Amino acid sequence: VNLALAGQDDKIAMLARGEDPYCDMASLIFGFLVTKAMKPERQTGKNSVLGLGFQMGAPKFRDKYAKDKPLEWCKDIVDTFRQKWAPGIPKVWYGLEQAAVKTVWDGTPHEAFGVEYRIEDLWLTARLPSGRKLWYYNPQKIRKAMPWDPTDIRRAWTYQAMKMGKWRTIDAYGGHLTENVVQALARDLMVCAMFKAEENGFPIVLTVHDELLAEPERANADQK
Repeated sequence: VNLALAGQDDKIAMLARGEDPYCDMASLIFGFLVTKAMKPERQTGKNSVLGLGFQMGAPKFRDKYAKDKPLEWCKDIVDTFRQKWAPGIPKVWYGLEQAAVKTVWDGTPHEAFGVEYRIEDLWLTARLPSGRKLWYYNPQKIRKAMPWDPTDIRRAWTYQAMKMGKWRTIDAYGGHLTENVVQALARDLMVCAMFKAEENGFPIVLTVHDELLAEPERANADQK
């Protein structure tokens, strides 16, 4: 979903052909063709594809996936993902962040990648292509220093959300906003699929994360 949102058509075509995205990324990282049989290398590719799509940096990647590796090695992986494997995805981070920041600071609607941000009473809303909205409570203007340069002060914003029974202030950076949008789009696609399944004689009895379980009538089931 993140790749589709970013317009990364080459990777969407790769998925449509049934190729393995984790091996594809791992091949870029290691500089040779990685297959599914090469489990450690493929796992690094998988960690990269799944971990770096929402603006994770090298220090966090190392802490989460590669504690025994030097930071420079992790930085090379991050750069490979952002610059070679999916260069369209960072554009989504920055585009959504810029649109949201402008909306909070100017009070006027702004759109990026099909998502429109708008101030509605005490909320910032993000209207998805489906028409459904995400809601961010009590958006506040702030200025913050960039992690890579404490002298680089930029406009930003925060909002409040209930976490573990307490109101907490959330820093709304681009990767975070992208994750919200991507997960919401995935949910919309799944719900659409649920209705299609029901309409075609496959009643849904259970959903688990990103999977549907249907219990069709015997007449509609595969017969062996």
